[in-house]
This record gives sequence, structure tokens and C-alpha cells, in this order.
Amino acid sequence: MRKSLMTCGLIISFSLLLTVANAVTFKLSPDHNTVFAGENANFYITLKNDGTRSLSNVVISLNMPEELGGQRNITVQSISPASTYTRIVEIVTHDTTELGEYPINATVHFGGEAIDYHGVTLELVQYPITVYYHFVNQNMKAGEQNSLIVDVKNIGSNTLTSLDVNLDYPSGFITNMTRNIHIPEVAPNLEIRQEFVFIAPSDASGDYHIGIGMTFRDADGVPHSLQKYATVNVASSPTFGWLETLLTIIIVILIGLILLGKAK
Repeated sequence: MRKSLMTCGLIISFSLLLTVANAVTFKLSPDHNTVFAGENANFYITLKNDGTRSLSNVVISLNMPEELGGQRNITVQSISPASTYTRIVEIVTHDTTELGEYPINATVHFGGEAIDYHGVTLELVQYPITVYYHFVNQNMKAGEQNSLIVDVKNIGSNTLTSLDVNLDYPSGFITNMTRNIHIPEVAPNLEIRQEFVFIAPSDASGDYHIGIGMTFRDADGVPHSLQKYATVNVASSPTFGWLETLLTIIIVILIGLILLGKAK
């Protein structure tokens, strides 16, 4: 009898442990498993309370490599039974982030328990497009014409589609040509160069930024965007001050007097 009671107790205890272990359903999913270096990645967290009691102070630990920012903790104050908590976590990558595969796992802490969940693997690959740009004249004068040369090259191994390059000029800048070029397909190693001509306003002075925006789709049809800024210096047109104006008037008067003297 005593042995049977001990057996029943073990079964009940084991059942309780299973109930605690299965009290939550956790899911971590990225919007894309492959990310270009320099782009950000979104991860979607879904946490559901499958139990019959509310859970409080649930801590979600995202165990990420240091290259992606290291561990990140998220605290959920309360989750009622049968309810679901969702959140989007953004991971930032840089041009200098080392390429490769990065495992991202998670641990959920609640009620004195810690449950590990196998997460996902984020693959960081080289950005498939390089962009180089320069002005024909880095320094120009107000009212003058200048050109911005934009060079775009597909350095990846896959064909890119729907490439759009758009220029955003500062207010007052004038151009009589298109501000946009569209290339339906950009094969690997294909290089595209375009000259954009513009005129600076007559009252311009100082540094001005021209936005170079690009959008394209990768081999899977996923859209990507890139933004650069080219800076050109514009020197203001020379103007006469009051002293220069006075000297000019005096000189004109003197010339007039000399001419009148010779006429006599």
C-alpha cells in the first residue's frame, strides 16, 4: 500500500512538472533568415499562456551573439490565461559586421522555472550592391551648373530586379533632366553609371546635400532600400557692399570729370 502511494505521488509530481513546463508556448520567428550586412532584421516574439492561471513577471531572454548586440531581456508584467503576448524585436547590423551564420536562442523565465527554446539562425551576407558617387566639381558657385555621377554595381551572384535610383535635390536646385532611372534587371557584375546635371540657385551659399535613394528586389523578390547623401559646397555670388558701391560712384564721377575736362 505504501509503495502504491509513493508511486501515485511520483506520478502526480511528474504531472505537475509537465504542467509547469507546458504552461507557455513560445515562438521566435524572423521576417527573413538571410539579411544583407548593414540592414536591420525584425524578429517576432509570440508567447502564449496555455495554463489556467495568470503568469506574472515573465522574462524572455534572447541569447544573441555580441556581433548582434548580445543578450536582450524582455519583461512581461502579466499574461492572463489563454492570452498571447507579441512583440517585434529589431536587430541592427552594420557594414562592418562579420559575415556568417548567427544562432539566436531564447530562454523563458517564469514561476521559478527557466525553459530553453531553440531559436533560429540568422545568416548575414554581403550587400549585393555597391554605390559610388562624385561631383564633376566638388566646389561650385551659385547659379552655376554641375553634375553628380552615380555608379551602381551588382557585386552579388544573383540577378537583382526593379532597381530604381532617385535623386532628391535641395529646395531651389534646378534640373532639366530626369531625377530617376529604372533598370528592370541587373545581372551579376553589371555596372550602371548615370550623370545627373543640376544648377544651384543664384542665392545658394554653403554645403548642400543631395539624397541618392535606391530600391531593388533580390533573387527571392524581397524588396530592399538604400539611402546615401552627396554633399557639395556652393559659394555665394559676389555682391557689392556699401563701401564698394561708394568707391564705384566716386570712380564714375572722376571719370566723368576727366572726360568733361578734355572736352573743354
